[in-house]
Amino acid sequence: MSNVRRSWKAGFPKKLEAILDPSNAHPLDGCDPDELYKVMMAERTELNKARRESEDNFVKSIIQLSSGLLLLLAGFAVNARDKLTDASESLFGFCAFSLLISICAGLAEHHLSAKAHQRQQEIVERYYTKVIKSYSEPLENFYVRMAQLIQFLAFAAALLFLMIIAASQIGETNVRQEKQYTATSAAITA
Repeated sequence: MSNVRRSWKAGFPKKLEAILDPSNAHPLDGCDPDELYKVMMAERTELNKARRESEDNFVKSIIQLSSGLLLLLAGFAVNARDKLTDASESLFGFCAFSLLISICAGLAEHHLSAKAHQRQQEIVERYYTKVIKSYSEPLENFYVRMAQLIQFLAFAAALLFLMIIAASQIGETNVRQEKQYTATSAAITA
């Protein structure tokens, strides 16, 4: 019989063998399921709270950075109006527009987040007062995630436009300096 058992076990993958081995029992085996559920829900609540706080801080940071960059762009536009190329001017406009979209999406996210939180509270209250038998994530949470995505993409686009403007302006400055140097050298030799 032991030979049959060994040959039967030989074909089993090691992971399944470990699962079937009673010495590899789960640490929570034998615990009260109601107590486990309470602990799980408490931990889940803390994790959700930390995630929301992190997302809120991220949104606030992007709003602040976008506002600051928009102010810097306005100052740069006033000082460098004559020095910008046509391509840089259009990219400058796209950059400013992207920053405005990022700010508006961030503000919309804050508003939608408050609405989603309120809706989620209503759903949870209705569930625990046994008005409804089950619940799912409110639709408002989808709108919050979309606003966050739009805000991040608009901010990233603005940074990309800003890098292209900087690179083109550096190239344009080098060309101007080279022309000026060539003209100065020609004047000296003549």
